[in-house]
Amino acid sequence: MILLNIIGIFFLIGAIHWLQRITDTCECSNDWRRTYLFYYYYLAILLNILAIQYQNKYLVGLMFALTTAGAAITLSYLVDMRKKQCTCLGNNEKILFGISIAQVIVTGGVALALVYSAYQGKKINKIIK
Repeated sequence: MILLNIIGIFFLIGAIHWLQRITDTCECSNDWRRTYLFYYYYLAILLNILAIQYQNKYLVGLMFALTTAGAAITLSYLVDMRKKQCTCLGNNEKILFGISIAQVIVTGGVALALVYSAYQGKKINKIIK
């Protein structure tokens, strides 16, 4: 799980770099979602670092909720940029789309694993008592 967090951090740094680049060069990308994504990616990096230190079901639940919201906002932003025929995206559109989907899948998998392990723990406690 730690390896996934580290990989996620590198993807998020790449996404921040891309957003910074289009902020400096692209007028058609000006949108409230771009600002939200900056803050979201920085928060996601912080949460990944915390997840490396503390494997906690509440932290994973928070990460799953924020990741799902962040992915939805990223996807809606990409769709609107495409509708505006904004050429600033280039090939990065596919990369950001993939990162958004991968984040939800990985975080969802971790959340399901924690729920399953908690369920198994309760089941074992009932047998022992």
